[in-house]
Amino acid sequence: MLQGQTIVIPPPALLSRAMEQQAIPFKGSIAAPQQQSVRWVGSLQKALNLGVLGADLTYLVNYGQTPQIPACFASIGALSHDLDLMQDVDSSIVVAIENGMEDPVQLLGLHSEFFRSMENYLKKNQRGDISAGILIGGWVESLYLIASLSDSTTTLDPLLAEQRYSAQGVLQLAKDIQDSTMIEILGDLEPLCEAFADLEHSYSFRDPMHDRREHITYLRSQSKVEFDIDQIEQLHALIRQTRQRIITP
Repeated sequence: MLQGQTIVIPPPALLSRAMEQQAIPFKGSIAAPQQQSVRWVGSLQKALNLGVLGADLTYLVNYGQTPQIPACFASIGALSHDLDLMQDVDSSIVVAIENGMEDPVQLLGLHSEFFRSMENYLKKNQRGDISAGILIGGWVESLYLIASLSDSTTTLDPLLAEQRYSAQGVLQLAKDIQDSTMIEILGDLEPLCEAFADLEHSYSFRDPMHDRREHITYLRSQSKVEFDIDQIEQLHALIRQTRQRIITP
């Protein structure tokens, strides 16, 4: 929860499992150009792209792309220093990632701990706009990775459509940021979130589960997002457009 908004971003483990189950090949070209990190200016643009690179780092780790990880993390570190976010980050985490650890499970853990340390620092210092920027950038990049890996041979689009439940919270976070950079991005982000809102969703109720020992009855339901090919193609196009707006210096 951030600034009263509950945001659900596709977690690295879920994205990794979905790709592994379908044996989707690695696409190195879809990660953001890391050399652009020195060209991003302004605190919010740097925060947005810090979120983008964080999602890319997870993607690289999931696919065991050990040679590319240090360069990606170096860009993350540069943006973090520019934003003055490293005070609460354990230096041993940085050293371990920079040394190119080969265990993907351990790397994912370090990656999560690194960003969690920064998030704690931001909350403690009431830098909500920077937190929101990192989250929004990571959310858009997660969508972009899913869309880029999705085709007729995969079933990643339902995972993408489920972000309908996060879109309005992300949009509200963006609207609360008073910054010229975000005003420009909203020109693309708002249509994207509206396209998510247009997806139909349904709930089906299942038989309740009774816990006789505790004398508790649990009500159970299942939600489902409905979509057609035209809606998915529109989402893919809007995701690419929004992501390009974020990463362009």
